[in-house]
Order: sequence, then C-alpha cells, then structure tokens
Amino acid sequence: MDNKNTTPLIISGVFFAVLESLIFTLWYKSNYNTTFFLLNQDWFNSNLFQYLTIVSATTILFLSMTIYLILTRRFKVNALADKKLKGLLDSREMFLKLYESAPVAYLLVSPEGRVHFPNKAALRLLGVKANELEKKPFVDFLDESDREHAQVLIGRATGGSGVSDEEMQIVRPNGEKRWVLLSIFPLKAWIGKGKNGLINLIDITKQKKVDKVKTEFVSLASHQLRTPLSAVKWYAELLVQGDVGELSPAQLRYVQKMQDGNERMIELVNTLLSVSRMELGTLVVDKKKVEAREIVSSVLEELNSQISERKQKVTLNIDQNLPLIDTDSKLFRIVVQNLISNASKYTHPEGQITVSLQKVQENLVFAVVDTGIGIPADEQEKVFTKFFRSSNATKGSVDGVGLGLYIVKQVMEVLGGSVSFKSEEGSGTTFTATLPI
Repeated sequence: MDNKNTTPLIISGVFFAVLESLIFTLWYKSNYNTTFFLLNQDWFNSNLFQYLTIVSATTILFLSMTIYLILTRRFKVNALADKKLKGLLDSREMFLKLYESAPVAYLLVSPEGRVHFPNKAALRLLGVKANELEKKPFVDFLDESDREHAQVLIGRATGGSGVSDEEMQIVRPNGEKRWVLLSIFPLKAWIGKGKNGLINLIDITKQKKVDKVKTEFVSLASHQLRTPLSAVKWYAELLVQGDVGELSPAQLRYVQKMQDGNERMIELVNTLLSVSRMELGTLVVDKKKVEAREIVSSVLEELNSQISERKQKVTLNIDQNLPLIDTDSKLFRIVVQNLISNASKYTHPEGQITVSLQKVQENLVFAVVDTGIGIPADEQEKVFTKFFRSSNATKGSVDGVGLGLYIVKQVMEVLGGSVSFKSEEGSGTTFTATLPI
C-alpha cells in the first residue's frame, strides 16, 4: 500500500470522526438547550457522554489500525524491494563472473569502434593486457585487408543490425595472425550515446589450417589423376575410331560407356582443381576486353545436345549492342556454363529455359530462368556452400557433386561481381550474375 492509497484512508477517518462529533453536538444543544462544554455530574452520566466516548474510542482505534496497516505495509514493501534489489545485484554479479570467465572471447565496442570491457578469453586471443586494449579502436587489431569491412560491420551493428560469422584475421602484437569468426550483436549503450556492439570472436585458425591441408591434398590428388584419365580418354578414342581394329556393336557400346564415365571423372577432377586453386589463392585472373555475347552463344552450342535430348525449349533475350567487358573470359565461361547446365539438369523434359544478357546501368547482368524443380525454402541459405545438393535434387537422382554453384560464387567474387537467386520449390529458379562493365 503506497502513499497514494493510504492518504484517502486517513482523511476519511478524520472526516468521519469530526462529522460524528459535530452532528451529536448539534443534537445535544437542540435537545438539552445547554452549553456543550458544561461539565457537571449529570453530563458525565448522560447518554451523550457515553456515545461520544464510544465514538472517540472507535475513531482512535480506526486511526491506530490505519497507521498500523500503513507501517506494516510499508515495511513489507521495503523488505520486498530490498530482496528484489539483492536478487538483481546477485544476478548482475553472477553474469559478470560468467562473462569474465567465459571460454569464448567477448568484448564491447562503442559506436565509435572503441573497445570496452574485454573478458579474459578476448585478452588471451588478442595477446594483450586489458590496459592495452581498453578504449583502443577494434580495427587496429585486425589485418589491414579486413579493417575497412570491419568498420562497416561495427557501424551496422551499433545501428541495430546484427552481424554473424564473418571470417577475418586478427594480428597479435608479435605479428602472429589468427583466423576468427566475427559476430557483433547490438546492445543498449551505457558507454556514450547510441548503441554498443557485443563482439564475439571464435578462433578458427586450426580449422583453416586443416582446410588448407585438405585443399592441398585435393589439388595434388587431382593433378595426379589427370594423367591416367587423359590416357584412358586417348585409348578409348582409338578404340572407338577403329584404329586398332573394328569393334562389334556390343564392344563399341561398352567402350562408349567407358568414355562417358571417364569424361565425368575428368570434369570432376577439373572442378576439384578449380576449387583448390581458389581456396589456395593460386587462381590466376587474366582480365581482358571480351565479348560476353559470344561466350554465352558458345556455351549454348556446347550444351545443345544435352538440352535437345531433354526436349527443352530455350528462349534467348540478349542485347545485341552490349559493350565489351573487362573480365577473364575463361572464368566467366565457367559461370555461364554452370548456370545453364544446372538449369537444364534440374528442369523436367520439355521444360522452359530463358537466358538473358543485358546492360543495366553500368553493369552486365546475365540471368538464367528455368521452370525446374526449384529449391526448398528451408535449404536456400546453403545453396552456395560446398557439396550442397537440395533434398528434391537427390531424390530425383540428378547427377552432381554440389560444387558448381560454390564455384560460381567464388569466381564472381574474384571477378568483382556478385551472384544471387530466387527460387520456389516446384516452380523454378532464377540465377542472376552481375559484373561491372
């Protein structure tokens, strides 16, 4: 019961007591025609005195009970408030202990990008002491190639939009570099104005080293496989051409199946080599002025037998006045080949494929639209990851290893462009690759 609730109660009690006394004073004067304050023996023995005594005692009891209830209520409220405050303080202390001793690196960053309140794991990861980190710009502890991007992410997070799992390199005072996954979560600021960002750093240096070893192994194994596969291809061609004697129809059929299997292996090896080169940073980019329309036409001609076999209809929407673009023709061809080939593979026989090549502002936009099986909505975030294949594609027994779109994304980033898609399961997919002209 607070003051706002008790004040009316006290006023009511006092008003009630005064009113009772006034009423009976007037009643007494009107009935006994004597002065109210004439105190004689008869007055003390009168009914009025006895009634006033009862009223006074009742009023005093009422006021006493009111005061008792107020004090008791206030004591309980204060005790409850003290208990809740102690609980909050204990919770805060527990949180701070957990934050400080957490095995994962945490630190706060102000809207200006300065570090506050790093925990022990953050100090260990960055290789510094608390006074060497406090209020220093966070980007100063990153590799130079990541600083500009990190500053943008900090601004986005302190503005209210979180950032998750960005790969970056930190640089320790001894020059050692470590790979981390950077996540930033917006928090209400208690340092300055605006919002703080809670930075979470996960050390992935070991995983990156393991990935590098695996990539190097894949590269080495792929190189070693190319020689025997090339030999198999050469000998199979000799047999098919009859250079070592005529083959019976059954023998020719088996040799052609061997050729098809060998071609798939060669394609897989080349794909693995492309992936390993990109991940190792050994992919050579040779940019020149090229005619994008010719590359698209060449790929369509190459895939004509695959498209014709499935009786699919291809509609072209190509701008005939496109300017030359400054890019690597071989790498751009990989993008075009993968997107058109995928559209054919994942579109039902007699389906529709639309290929467009247009200039939009200062960009070249290449798009492939199909009426195929589409990609389930809950799997779309994985589309550009290595070895991803949608569940409806695997059920349909469509050939593939799940590297094509991963390569497309990596190549587009190397070329300074981007790739995006829209898809609805059962209705089809649109992939769009954009390159600056």
